[in-house]
Amino acid sequence: MDMRSLSIDIETFSSADLVKSGVYRYSELSDFDVILFSYSINHGPVIYKGNIFSGHIFCAECGSVYTPRVWNSNTKYRKTVWQCIGEIQKKKGCATERLTDEEIKSLAVKALNIVASSKTALVKTAMSIAREVYDNSALEAEAVLARREMEEAASLANDAVRENAASAIDQDEYERRYNAIIQRYMAAKNRLVAAEGGIASNNSALAGIRRYVEDVERMPDVVDSFDPEMFTSLIECMKVRSGESVTVRFMDGREVEVGL
Repeated sequence: MDMRSLSIDIETFSSADLVKSGVYRYSELSDFDVILFSYSINHGPVIYKGNIFSGHIFCAECGSVYTPRVWNSNTKYRKTVWQCIGEIQKKKGCATERLTDEEIKSLAVKALNIVASSKTALVKTAMSIAREVYDNSALEAEAVLARREMEEAASLANDAVRENAASAIDQDEYERRYNAIIQRYMAAKNRLVAAEGGIASNNSALAGIRRYVEDVERMPDVVDSFDPEMFTSLIECMKVRSGESVTVRFMDGREVEVGL
């Protein structure tokens, strides 16, 4: 096979905040796990390695992640059961339900059908909200002002250098003036970096919403069976509550309640 493109998706889980703790602390914790590795060759079918539910199921009572445990491993009654890790470690007194793979799949199908029944309105609303939330007008205006400020500061710095070279002026005064100009330039540069970073972040988020919307539009009117690709592209997580109730959160932030 002639491989022209390779798309890879790696998902990990850790109770540490990656942004705040950094990658080393994030990966050193005992609950760190590579929960999913998937790839696609030449935009073909997505191949999954690992359990796609890992890192997506949470206890609504304590916030802990659900983890799989094998029951009756050496008998014909062997099955995988997901439960709150806080309950397993006896650190929490959670009364949330334990779930099998089949129950999780059934919950996902129920939630997806709720979305499918109103997908036209959802798509319209999602894009409207996304355009408003991730609007770059103010950031783009700030970037223009910052660039203009940098150009003015650069021009002043060049004038100061030429003046110092052409005439005898007090060097202490020159350095103070020059340093003040450079500080002005760097302040404007920092503003530009922040504005461009915000624009890039907004564009990335908007692109993610667009991908989500496209995935929703491709959904069938009725979802009659579990689809791993649909699960990973549309569902962000499930929050399991006591009383056989589960909240399913989608990638656009929408939440739906389903029962076992």
